[in-house]
Amino acid sequence: MPKDQRFGQAAILSSEQLQELCNSFPVGQHKYISLVLAFSGARVSEVLALQWRDIKEDYILFKSINTKTKQSREIVLHPTLKKHLKREKRKILVSISITK
Repeated sequence: MPKDQRFGQAAILSSEQLQELCNSFPVGQHKYISLVLAFSGARVSEVLALQWRDIKEDYILFKSINTKTKQSREIVLHPTLKKHLKREKRKILVSISITK
């Protein structure tokens, strides 16, 4: 039974469905928010509280003040997410250096 008004079981996406969904995200910050949500399993509030300094080379640090359990945790970066975040961070750094 599909999930309806908090009842039932949520659908689980296959790898192909998840990839198709990620490819359909609009360009911009919403795309990266959606990608982190899809590949980390984090809550929306946790992802929205992230800062670039929380995204390390191989993991994302979710700080205790932003988590439901009030305990910090590290999520290993999925290769696809890592590729997208590196590309976006590079674009941001280039745009900052141009405006200075």
